[in-house]
Amino acid sequence: MTYNANKTQFKRNPETICGSYGISSVVSAVFHDISVKASEVLENTKFSSFIKNSEYPDYMNESLTERLNPSTKFPASCSIVIAAVPFRILPEINMAKIRLRDEKATLPGGKIAGYALKLDYHRYAKSIFKEFMTEIKEASGMNFSFECFSDTKAISEKVMAQVAGTGIRGLNSCLRVPGEGSGCFIVSAICDRIIPEFKVESSLEVPDCGRCGACLKKCPNNVLSESHKFKYSKCISALTMEFRGYIELEQRNLMRGSIFGCDICTAACLDSKLPASKEIDLEWLLFSPSKEIENAFRESPASYAGITILRRNALAALEYAGTEQTFELVRKLKNSTGSEILIRTAEDILKTSD
Repeated sequence: MTYNANKTQFKRNPETICGSYGISSVVSAVFHDISVKASEVLENTKFSSFIKNSEYPDYMNESLTERLNPSTKFPASCSIVIAAVPFRILPEINMAKIRLRDEKATLPGGKIAGYALKLDYHRYAKSIFKEFMTEIKEASGMNFSFECFSDTKAISEKVMAQVAGTGIRGLNSCLRVPGEGSGCFIVSAICDRIIPEFKVESSLEVPDCGRCGACLKKCPNNVLSESHKFKYSKCISALTMEFRGYIELEQRNLMRGSIFGCDICTAACLDSKLPASKEIDLEWLLFSPSKEIENAFRESPASYAGITILRRNALAALEYAGTEQTFELVRKLKNSTGSEILIRTAEDILKTSD
């Protein structure tokens, strides 16, 4: 890794601190400067009209003003520290509580992204970055307060990370980091004072995106484009977690047997070292007591979807397999659940299967 800053400003080298937390790249910068640059990028890419004319969730439209102008959310006289942390370093959840598909089973499994079998990065990132920032604070000798977050504030973290220099945004809409490809999540801290600027990054070079187009070629639903336009309503990851309630046959088929998340385009990126996806036992997911399933995914990002949506996705996975055995499980679920969403989904699957 390389470190770029005036070392006399710190009692301890930030590069050393980064190494102890597994951070791949981190930048400290004046929030106002990064905010202005991010706003320019968003304006140039017509982000506003794109969000308004697409099928993004309501919260994206509701927070559009803040996303376009990050400085409205935080005071200008502060610093932002933005880091990229590899998914691969996340601790695994208690897999003893999860029933994976037996390789000898005749029933299909439901695919779950590998990161979803790790501790929820939103919570883990906030915890480890709080410790990291505490050490940075001590090393700087300054007295300041900070707030840590990861994917939970109404700011365009990927764009801000790109203009700050934490990484570059790839055609898959994810941040690309030297040595890690698209295999990192972003975590940030807003400080109430301007602290010394620093940058710690891998000594490896990250090539400009667009040279290989692997993510575009791998995405089965053609969600991505060279113009960075993102077909949100066709994205497997979005469909399995952001689209709530009942969904139509076309959308269920686009999920392609996944029950939560998708890492096809990120895994395709050069140097990505993502946790491997797994297949969940669908019969276990559909018919085990709700408390058992909730407890199994309690520390996973999959808890965000909730048990009803996970089971709706499991029904879609059975439909996608399209065998008499899978349709029989759909009938069984229809007759045993009290959920209107699941009943409607099951009825629609059985109707189209006739």
